[in-house]
Amino acid sequence: MILVLLILLSIQVFGYCIDPKDGKTILTTSNFCAKKYQLQNGIEIGQNEITIDCGSAVIQGLFQGKTGILIENKNNVIIKNCMIMNYDVGIEFINSTNITISNIALIRNQIGIKIVKSNNNTFIENRDISLKRPIQEIESFENIFQYENKNINADFCRYNTCNEKIKIQRLPEKTAIVRTDENKLKRYSLQEILMKSIQIWINTH
Repeated sequence: MILVLLILLSIQVFGYCIDPKDGKTILTTSNFCAKKYQLQNGIEIGQNEITIDCGSAVIQGLFQGKTGILIENKNNVIIKNCMIMNYDVGIEFINSTNITISNIALIRNQIGIKIVKSNNNTFIENRDISLKRPIQEIESFENIFQYENKNINADFCRYNTCNEKIKIQRLPEKTAIVRTDENKLKRYSLQEILMKSIQIWINTH
């Protein structure tokens, strides 16, 4: 019993980290251990409203046409502190919204970010050294793209925000980032979002 209590106490004091597995779908808020992981098939985000903190971990592919982190049909996800390298696509968004990607290094991927039919996402405080291009955009609007090591000059900047230095506070878990009409970032707790949705429903029924 004493040993179990000591183990639990050490987890609470020093934190707990996991080793991501190749092709794994992440379903809960997770902290990765600060290691180098060779994940040929990358990982996929499988749940809304979670935070992935890589803790400076390196997620490395094998240049075999794969994606490092896939985010499909998700919302209110935070991914931070990762180094992603040697993939066809470093991070891919598909039909996702209110995703925040910060402090990410994208190195030697063919394409750093591929964003498809995804709106109101925030990609800031990152660094990119892609082999072809940092961003491939398809039918995506009102996203924020900002890099620490380069400026983005592309046609999609007409309907997205590029190169604007935006600082955000490190948000607590289960907090969403929502764009306001004034094109600024406002932070709502999930409880506030739920109450607002209920109020809108009552007013329209």
